[in-house]
Amino acid sequence: MAADIFPSHDLGRFTTTKFDETAINIMVAGSLRNQPCIEEYPSLADFREKCVSMLANLWNAPSGFFGAATTGSSEAVLLGGLTMKRQWQLRHPCHLNSRPNVIIGANAHICVNKVANYFDVEARIVPVNEKSGYSFDLEGLEDRLDENTSMNPHLKVSFSLFMLTS
Repeated sequence: MAADIFPSHDLGRFTTTKFDETAINIMVAGSLRNQPCIEEYPSLADFREKCVSMLANLWNAPSGFFGAATTGSSEAVLLGGLTMKRQWQLRHPCHLNSRPNVIIGANAHICVNKVANYFDVEARIVPVNEKSGYSFDLEGLEDRLDENTSMNPHLKVSFSLFMLTS
């Protein structure tokens, strides 16, 4: 551990190293519960359903929506990518010689590239540069769109700490 960086210098993830007392109390209480074990901790299932419902309402999901809880962003990106591919396959059952594509910024979570590799999805990468504020360059978007396109928006990236506001 002597060679490790200080946690406050970790720029590879979106976490904080300082917490107020309320946040610490919530984390300690939650750490005692095993998320996958909802039979023993039914309150976790209720919490998950409330979170899924809030997101469904936020995105105006149709009735019959569903969702899942994950333990991290990589798992969430992989599940989202697999869902996107399965939805594409349902909408395009006769497209034997094509595949879905996802448009991502060069600054996207590395796991989006894994989605492309693992699930046979084409990654169309939009560059980031100083002109775009090191965020997704909207000028490079339109030429990459077609009927097989899905989107993967990222609002914040670790190397720039900028938020996409457009």
